[in-house]
Amino acid sequence: SVYHYSAGTAGSNPADGGWANLANGSMSYAFTVPTDSSATVTYGIPAGGYENGSSATISVNGQMVATVSGTGVTSGDTPQATSPVTLWQQTFGPGTYMVSISGNFVNVYGLWISGQATPLNTTATA
Repeated sequence: SVYHYSAGTAGSNPADGGWANLANGSMSYAFTVPTDSSATVTYGIPAGGYENGSSATISVNGQMVATVSGTGVTSGDTPQATSPVTLWQQTFGPGTYMVSISGNFVNVYGLWISGQATPLNTTATA
């Protein structure tokens, strides 16, 4: 799978690269899956990354599809993941999509994409 960063500067390890801590904000990643293809998109926390303090809302094309729980820590540092944590995953068929992650005390390191997907753009309001 390929790691697509949603925030900051990419590093060789997602935990060392860019990330965003959302304070009542959101990050969106738009992509296209070509005809006769599919792509699986995963949102999670890489090993060494800070876990979410509160719940995150996941939307696809403006429709909420999931809410993922946080640790409940909303001040200071949240615990660091000792191994990669998958919070949400969905497989997409051909088409154009926008995945949005929103919340408060929510960390976004990026999205893992396996399969065929062409990135379009990334937007953030942290």
